[in-house]
Amino acid sequence: MSPAGRPERRPEGVGARVPRLDGAEKVTGEALFGADVRLPGMLAARLLLSPHPHARILRVDAGKARRLPGVKAVLTAKEAPAGRFGRFVKDESLFASDRVRFAGERVAAVAAVDEETAAEALSLIRVDYEPLPALLGAEEAMAEGALLLHPYLASYGAFPGNVRFGNVPCRIRIKSGGAEEALARAPHVFEDEFETQPVHQGYLEPRACAVKPEAGGRFTVWTPTQGVFAVRASLADALGIGLSRLRVIGTHVGGAFGGKQAHMLEAVALLLAGRAGRPVRIVLSREEETRTGNPRHPLRIRLETGVGADGLLLARRARIVADTGAYTTTGPNVLGKASYTVVGPYRVPNVSVEALLVYTNHVPSGSFRGLGVPQAAFASEVQMDRIARALGMDPIELRLRNAFREGDRDAAGNRLYGVGLTATIQRAARAADWERRERRPYEGYGVACARYPTGGGPSGATIRANEDGSFHLAVGSVDLGTGAATLVAQVAAQELGVPMGRLVVTNADTDTTPFDLTAGGSRTTFNIAHAMRNAAGDLKRQVLEEAAGALEASPEDLEFAEGFARVKAEPGRRVSLKEAIARSHKQGQGPLIGRGSHTGRNPAHDPSTVEGHPEPARPAPEFATQIAHVRVNPETGEVEVLRLVNAQDVGFAINPLQLEGQMEGGAVQGLGYALSEDLPREGGRVSAPGLEHMLMPTSLDVGAVESLIVEEPAFDGPYGAKGAGETPIIPTAAAVANAVADAVGEPVRELPLTPERVLRAVRRAGGGRPRPAG
Repeated sequence: MSPAGRPERRPEGVGARVPRLDGAEKVTGEALFGADVRLPGMLAARLLLSPHPHARILRVDAGKARRLPGVKAVLTAKEAPAGRFGRFVKDESLFASDRVRFAGERVAAVAAVDEETAAEALSLIRVDYEPLPALLGAEEAMAEGALLLHPYLASYGAFPGNVRFGNVPCRIRIKSGGAEEALARAPHVFEDEFETQPVHQGYLEPRACAVKPEAGGRFTVWTPTQGVFAVRASLADALGIGLSRLRVIGTHVGGAFGGKQAHMLEAVALLLAGRAGRPVRIVLSREEETRTGNPRHPLRIRLETGVGADGLLLARRARIVADTGAYTTTGPNVLGKASYTVVGPYRVPNVSVEALLVYTNHVPSGSFRGLGVPQAAFASEVQMDRIARALGMDPIELRLRNAFREGDRDAAGNRLYGVGLTATIQRAARAADWERRERRPYEGYGVACARYPTGGGPSGATIRANEDGSFHLAVGSVDLGTGAATLVAQVAAQELGVPMGRLVVTNADTDTTPFDLTAGGSRTTFNIAHAMRNAAGDLKRQVLEEAAGALEASPEDLEFAEGFARVKAEPGRRVSLKEAIARSHKQGQGPLIGRGSHTGRNPAHDPSTVEGHPEPARPAPEFATQIAHVRVNPETGEVEVLRLVNAQDVGFAINPLQLEGQMEGGAVQGLGYALSEDLPREGGRVSAPGLEHMLMPTSLDVGAVESLIVEEPAFDGPYGAKGAGETPIIPTAAAVANAVADAVGEPVRELPLTPERVLRAVRRAGGGRPRPAG
């Protein structure tokens, strides 16, 4: 069977609606999360955070804290490694030394016998600050003569091809064709500016970690992270420790959505544990979580689009400005995805994009589900509806006319394959009964499309055959609640022809599981399913070699089917998998271990069209279309989403039950982003850091969400599967915004769509008077 071939259906194999393996563990409360780690002699650690968005540090006096009974370790910049770290630009340090750049930056840390003593110790640390002017707007930070937040930016290590200057740590340009000339010749040109807000990922579990010093200078780290191997690499880099001295174990994760990658809490806890000689645990409060987390980047996007009289898109020029806060974190990756998706999932022959990542004195922004694409889709798709209205075209027809097709190239020169965009548009339109939608006063319908790339990178897997015919599966990936462990068990059950009751899965332990890059970027299914499938193939090869001796046949004359090794010409001559494994243990080659790995390779792109981009091409493009039906209260501006239809191309649904949960969860998260969620900041400080102020939607706020699975296989995906986790959040805000514009007759170009903004649109359209039906 080819990688994209459809496998035969098995009750617990791929394609089956299998409940998650960790369900019972979680509902009974047995699951271990970050704050649940308890170790003998464990100390409590607390962080001292800057109250200023920008200030010079004149003095740090921790003498009284060190002398407080019960305090076992105190750290400041003097006790920490002086080097800088960062995934894309090495601009961060563990503790601020000369100055602080955002309110919430680490200045010191303590470890004490209990939380109360640690809190008292923090109060005894004296820090003398000299407040400095704060840069709180990206345009202000790029203005001529602006204060440089990182004067030595040019000397920082960075990813290959990085372009930086002033307060801009990353600039990306994409150019294909001649956008300027095409815009000058276009019959219609549309110009719009859009603005999106910062949003915290909103996970229920604040970040936490525990570190235990071991004999021989090793350390064991427990953390609810998205990538245990990523944490290990970050610790080694920042602290100058060899990888072999670090063991990182992933606990269960109480939500992440991009926000639990390498925050370096683990490094602080490790240094404290090393100095104290005892285990140390850090658990952030909700306020600390919000003040130090990495929210979604707020973007300002300007679009100019040239369109022919027939509705074909001729050119697009875009300028994207992203506020990355005080440090770069994953900003280049976020900006990179926004830069090539701001064109939309459409054929546009002439493109010019300039995207700028800008330092300010806000909390650093970072990865959040969709990584810049929800912002780009909001701008692109809202303008698409404006174009449709101006040309008198149906919004669905405009999208179908311009949609990517198989073999098309995007602005960066990537040739697209497995393109299911048209299928998602048509499927969503049928489900929503678009052609016969009812027209009622202050009700509207909106459509939006999305494109997202599947993530690549290396993953490994092993299958160890036990002597009783059961199996132990090991993968390095973290299960963020997405069901990754269940997925690899389904792949093994499919390939080996055994029930899942004979499989046990271990994951996310750098000492006992194979390497995995990280859980994020819609890469987990694509990569670990390949790795586990390869491991199963390796194990089956060994089983055939063992069975050949028992059947007195050549391994080339045997085949593996339904859990048996059998002679191809005489299927009745066979040995069960269990028998072959037992034989190997007792008299054959020894215990059988299947090994597999996979690296998702990025396809080729045209380097002449791209400048400063960290990753301009990724495999297996994903597509989605959403249609929203809303009702607007013309007196208050409140928006009620009556129905949301989400048709998503996933290549192949390995577990439709888990997939639907991902689709529904992402769409609901998108509704919060569209209508209410924000992270208000005043004077550079998060003004409402409590979870109750984030205004995330609850079950009472959500109307009917309908998930429709579209399967357009990717030739390089496992069974044709693509990634799926990021895509459902991407088109939601645009679909809702377009439905609101349809309801009131006026678009809203800022997120979130608060009642105040919607009410202003109602008044601009007609002073609050109801629109006639029809």
